[in-house]
Amino acid sequence: MDRATTDGDDRPCCWICLDSGPHAESGSPLRRECSCRGLSGYAHSDCLARYARRKSSIAGTADLAAFGRPWDVCPNCSQSYRNEVAMDLSSAFIAYVDEGEHKKNGMARLAARRLRLVAFGTYLMSTSRSGTPSKYLDDAKKAALAVIAIIDEMRAGEGTRLSQSVQILETDAYSVLGMAHLQQGTGDGAAEAVTYFTKCRDTCERIGHRLGTTVAESNMALSLAKSGRGSVVNTSDNLSKYDTMYQHCLAISSESSPNSISVGIRLADALMKEHHVCRANRFMRRVLEVSRRVHGADHDLTKRAAADYARYMKRYVVTVVDQGRQYHFEALRYTKAGRECVV
Repeated sequence: MDRATTDGDDRPCCWICLDSGPHAESGSPLRRECSCRGLSGYAHSDCLARYARRKSSIAGTADLAAFGRPWDVCPNCSQSYRNEVAMDLSSAFIAYVDEGEHKKNGMARLAARRLRLVAFGTYLMSTSRSGTPSKYLDDAKKAALAVIAIIDEMRAGEGTRLSQSVQILETDAYSVLGMAHLQQGTGDGAAEAVTYFTKCRDTCERIGHRLGTTVAESNMALSLAKSGRGSVVNTSDNLSKYDTMYQHCLAISSESSPNSISVGIRLADALMKEHHVCRANRFMRRVLEVSRRVHGADHDLTKRAAADYARYMKRYVVTVVDQGRQYHFEALRYTKAGRECVV
């Protein structure tokens, strides 16, 4: 046990057990995957799970939002947990529901598995460009199939009519399955992704979920292109999709929400691919400023936004020479009223 004991100790420690080293029993490390700053917010996943168990026991299942909140939201910064902490807590939430008095409560079981689905969906989206480790792809598929299995049980129940929110959750599960297969990086995986994105689109159309339909169709086009069965993705359509998604995020939350920032990063990338360079720069600067102010410089979204903004700020001059060869030079500054460029 290594406990911080002095006011001048600048080591982070778990805000629950106050140990500054690994967890005494499990050996799990101190981690912080929320929007806390400085030395605050660090905790062991085991301690967070114990805290969440106590809070959920008090809340009960009459209000499922309050029941699931301790497993999803940091009580210090009021932002959702992300990445591995979110995955660990969602797994512990499922264990808590399945092993106790709530195991026969279908909605409580679904709430726990929904949180795991959201954790993996968020992670897949944030790692789509850098690549998602294969173990997480498999876990994401299992999480999505678990949600679908419970919804199928509910659908098979006598006289059970699924609510709109449950049906939207089903489309999210199909979407996560599609993303997990697509990120395998193989033609077969992309072909399998088409199947799941098609199911997502068909369900969205049936329940009148227009945004879900738009996103699913875009993902279908991308999957078809990567499977070799479709044409190259239309960057203009892609820009329209992310603009629609971003406006939806603003309508249901704010520009500082993690979802808004994540979609904003993708919208800026779509702007760049459509050669709206100045607009992309201005928009990404705003996204970066908001993320840094609300979530801090160490937040994974802030780091992604900062890296993309630095990349967008670079200007390149393409020089075409004989035999079609192209050479790219970084533009350092312009002289003579912009007629010449120093590279």
